[in-house]
This record gives sequence, structure tokens and C-alpha cells, in this order.
Amino acid sequence: MVEHKPESIVELLDLLPVSYLKNSVFMSESQSLQAADAQSPRAIIYGNGELVMSLNGSPRQRGFEAIEVMHYDRQKHEFQFQEITFRIDLAARATYLKEQNRADDDSMEWLELNNRGLREGKNPSLCLQCHGQNPRPIIPLFPNNRGMVGHGGNLTNIGWNVPRFKAGDWR
Repeated sequence: MVEHKPESIVELLDLLPVSYLKNSVFMSESQSLQAADAQSPRAIIYGNGELVMSLNGSPRQRGFEAIEVMHYDRQKHEFQFQEITFRIDLAARATYLKEQNRADDDSMEWLELNNRGLREGKNPSLCLQCHGQNPRPIIPLFPNNRGMVGHGGNLTNIGWNVPRFKAGDWR
């Protein structure tokens, strides 16, 4: 059996079951590496709570080119973070920056886009800067997160609580 390997974020999302995609919240504000606003919110898709993905929806936004992934390893009792990037999405973001005359060597956005090495592998240093050396999700620590839309803004609905994750598992 030949599996289709997605070549873009959209293709990856198309391969996910609808039941997985239904479990999500949207952020109209974000302090993460992925920008968000009311027109193009940051989506946090969590399926059954064991694999969480976040993305935003416009090449004009910081972080458009990547899906951030968080997985809980039940055997090791630890969270693992990584990023998935597709060439086509990197190209779309680069094209946008060039069109906006923001593609010079002094542009932080351009440097960020070209410095993908900081984001490679499991628990890359860029993820650990915010999520800590013993990485954990940030959102459960802020139950009244501004800009959250979906599930009434109640984070207890997203699967990071008992029985899937006990408080001691992620703190």
C-alpha cells in the first residue's frame, strides 16, 4: 500500500479524520511563534488530547509556514515538542515577505524564516525557550486565556485533564 505523503499544511489537514479536527479551539490573540488575529486565528487542534497541533491561516502571519506539534509520551511521562514545515508553505511565506519588502537580511521575520535549524528535531531549543527544559503545555496554566474561541473558552474540554492527563503528568 502506497501512502500519500502531504506536501503542504493543507494536504496534511485533509488527511486527518474529521473527528480529530472537530476537537479544536481558536486563538484570536497569541504570544506564541504563530501570530493570530480575528480574521486568521491560530487553531489548536487536539483530537483525543494525545497529539496537539497548532497552526495559523495566512502567509502574512508569523509562523504560517509551520505546524507546531505537541505529543504526550505516556511511557516516559513527558511532553515532546516539534515542528513540521513544508517547502510550499515556506515559499508562500517568503513570497509574502518579499512582496511586502520585508525580505532583507536585517528583517527579523526573514531571519526567522531562514534559520530553520533552531526548530529541527524533538524538543528544539526554540520550543524550549517558552515551554521550559522539562517541556509542558502553556495553555492549561492560563484557564481564562484572552482571545480563545471555542468550547466556551473552557480549557477543561480539550483533553489535557483527568483521565487523559493528571495534573502531576505535566507539571
